[in-house]
Amino acid sequence: MPLTCSMMLDFTTLKTPPKHGDVLITPDPNALPSAVQHNHQSLSQATTIIAGQTLAHWRSQTRQKFVGNDEDFIIVTGHQPDFIHPGVWAKHVVSARLAKALRGMVVNLVVDSDVVKRRSLPVPVERDGRVTLKRLPYTHAGKALSYEQIPKLSDEQIDTFASLARETIGRNYQQSQWPAFLSGIRQAKDANDWVDQAVAGRREIEAGYGISVLDTRVSAHWCTPFVVDMLLNARTFAASYNRALKTYRKENKISGHSRPIPDLLVSDDRCEVALWAHTADAPRQRLFVTTDDNQVHLFADETLIANLPLTTLRSHQCSACKELAAHLQQSGWELRHRALTLTLWARLLLADLFIHGIGGAKYDRITDSIMRDYYNIEAPTMACVSATLHLPLPTHKANAAHLHRLYRDARDWQYNPHLALIDQPSTKELLATRQALITQSQQLRTTSPKDHRARRKVFDDLRQLNARLQQLQPERQAAIDTQITQTRQAILENEIAKGREYFFGLYDTAALRQLLAALPAEQDFAV
Repeated sequence: MPLTCSMMLDFTTLKTPPKHGDVLITPDPNALPSAVQHNHQSLSQATTIIAGQTLAHWRSQTRQKFVGNDEDFIIVTGHQPDFIHPGVWAKHVVSARLAKALRGMVVNLVVDSDVVKRRSLPVPVERDGRVTLKRLPYTHAGKALSYEQIPKLSDEQIDTFASLARETIGRNYQQSQWPAFLSGIRQAKDANDWVDQAVAGRREIEAGYGISVLDTRVSAHWCTPFVVDMLLNARTFAASYNRALKTYRKENKISGHSRPIPDLLVSDDRCEVALWAHTADAPRQRLFVTTDDNQVHLFADETLIANLPLTTLRSHQCSACKELAAHLQQSGWELRHRALTLTLWARLLLADLFIHGIGGAKYDRITDSIMRDYYNIEAPTMACVSATLHLPLPTHKANAAHLHRLYRDARDWQYNPHLALIDQPSTKELLATRQALITQSQQLRTTSPKDHRARRKVFDDLRQLNARLQQLQPERQAAIDTQITQTRQAILENEIAKGREYFFGLYDTAALRQLLAALPAEQDFAV
């Protein structure tokens, strides 16, 4: 089945929905079922060899492991287990509705292997018409640790967290989703860590709106045929990876070798792999590999963590993954996917359609290039979903243009105070003197440009005269400074009030139902 234009992702449309209630869905919802069917058919026949078997073989095994069969359509999305905003939740809604329309399933990849970006939840608060941003701490985990390393909250810590949330959110607490979120956390008695608790809280909110996804933590699925293949062919894969990055940078006019992500490092004696080396209680480290005639040696940066017989990795069976895991776990190590290799695995071995947010969709063009270059396969269609909801917070009329005018007024009052006093009769003589000095300065520049003493005297006389003019309205500078301070504060409050990435649990039921109504319903996905 050939791809039609309506099924392709138009990257020029990937722009943040600007207004409250706006949504972004591309390709068009009507085209998504066809994209799912096309991906399902083409990938199930893929003959690319990975770790000794066809891609189609590994895809069938992966899907049977997740959902028990290889026939159901699987819609996949994913995000960190952080406090997701409404734009991220929109992916869950669309995924669930599309899967239901196709009588399939939706899998949400909980990216617990990412480094924790923040240890507190930003909460905008309005008091007496002023908006401030407060922080609600939820963990004291050390810097550079990943989500899977955040410990479980005790009952006492949950109580403290709940009390702080109620106090911080204030009068909007009961109308928000926080009671449901905390209820989900409290009910998760079998949770192993904070990730399990956070997922349980989010699911409790979603249940109230009829949305359900199958959550699976990516840390539980790190040992895949893709990983085995990357270890066996590290240099070839790194070359393809770096070529894809080079193409992306050229197309987007990005200079350097570190944006949007760094190149993989390749030297004469070793090669970096697009994976992380992970232990239970330390920051993740880059993975490097060296190979000799008999073994593959794995390094976490400079630390040797495993020696693997080449015959083990070349066994061409599932046992290669098991042996790899066993070798690493003996020394307390595991591996984790990086962002690109995670979506590479998910899109090729699991999903019939992967639904990204805006950032992920833009970066996954790099993955598309790797698929074509390294795996010799046309990249399956992906989709992008996002949305914008604003909290009901007051805003000010102030903007950057207002602030620019005030800065200009301040500069004019310093260097051209006569502009504010030109209509006052009492300043007529001073203004005439000022004009005479300006005329004299202009003449000196023309007739005596090297007479620095004379030109300096005129400059000093002008500065003194400006000071005399400023003394006529001594309060003016203070008034301008006050206006600048107030305008800057108002602009800051507007930025807080108009933020779109606040936890979706902070919104009331009416706002979330507005979002649900704006997104495609099950019947909107023409099958």
